Amino acid sequence: MNKLVDTDNFFVQKRDVTGRLGMFAIQKCTAAMRMLAYGATADLHNESLRMSAQLIRKSLIKFVEGVISNFGDEYLRKPNEVDLARLLHIGEQRGLPGSRNDISVLDQSPVFDDILEGRAPKVNYIVNGHEKNMGYYLTDSKYSQ
Repeated sequence: MNKLVDTDNFFVQKRDVTGRLGMFAIQKCTAAMRMLAYGATADLHNESLRMSAQLIRKSLIKFVEGVISNFGDEYLRKPNEVDLARLLHIGEQRGLPGSRNDISVLDQSPVFDDILEGRAPKVNYIVNGHEKNMGYYLTDSKYSQ
């Protein structure tokens, strides 16, 4: 939120023409995140957030633009070998060694495309004392076609 305030005047709290203070940056960011999290329309949140649907929609647009421009190069890029090693380590700590993705996003994942096309970074991990060098994906019968 602080980065958005620093880089986009939209998130700075201002007074309107009557002198009343407008919404805080945290309110605008919360509105945007609620729309993203729940997939609901701005109209659904306007009463609980006490913001107009128009301001909620604009908050969402500005939030997404701000996240992409401020954090896109670091967080919205394909993972490299260091990233994959870190993610595999976290997965291993949680009891899922070698797991690199969630089945619900495989059809949209550039990581999965790279694996299928042989361009994915190499990974190594150990399961039950056996060294492995390929990630795996857990599925159930609904994904077996």
